[in-house]
Amino acid sequence: MRAVTWRIILALVAAYGWSVDQMGVKSAFLHGNIDEEVYVELPDSWELFPDIFKSCDMALLLTKALYGLKQSPRFWQLTLKAALKKLGYQPLFANQCLYRNYAAMMIITYVDDFLLIGPYGDELDMLKQQLSRAFEMKEPGPRQFFLGVRIARIGSQITLCQDAYICKALDKFGMQQCRIVSTPIDLGAYDTLVPYKGSATWDDIKHWQSLVGCINYLAT
Repeated sequence: MRAVTWRIILALVAAYGWSVDQMGVKSAFLHGNIDEEVYVELPDSWELFPDIFKSCDMALLLTKALYGLKQSPRFWQLTLKAALKKLGYQPLFANQCLYRNYAAMMIITYVDDFLLIGPYGDELDMLKQQLSRAFEMKEPGPRQFFLGVRIARIGSQITLCQDAYICKALDKFGMQQCRIVSTPIDLGAYDTLVPYKGSATWDDIKHWQSLVGCINYLAT
């Protein structure tokens, strides 16, 4: 699902006052059936099952897709498409990860994360029940985070926030207690900037290059 697509859909949700909810599939890749022969080596604990595994030279034939298998994402998408087709949902031609039905109900999918959108609350509740019967789903709940973006809704206004990403970056570099400033550059550095007069010397260029490099380093 392209980011521009689900953001446009959320803009329509805000404009028309539609309902939006969130669900997820448990162990999504394990729902995919393999249509070819794929073998894997025995796990390290194979000796704990002597009645099943006689030696380490044996291998396992997969009947279900596993995480880490290159074919697993494709198998899962085929399984999901077939299941949603039975429920009356077809993928959008321009974006195969967006499904809709005749009643303008939409399902935005990103691997195992779903956003359920529709103009009718009763239809949305029925869709949750249908998905729960088709797959083992995580507990449904109000939309909070989708692909790391927090969805905040107040009345008819929807705001997309990436504060979780910022907090994660601060935590990674141990800067949770850093002070908030309007600019990451030292205020005294502005006094050294050379006004542009239509031409620049080689010293001016080197000065700007070092300044830009400093800003890029602070930004990353």
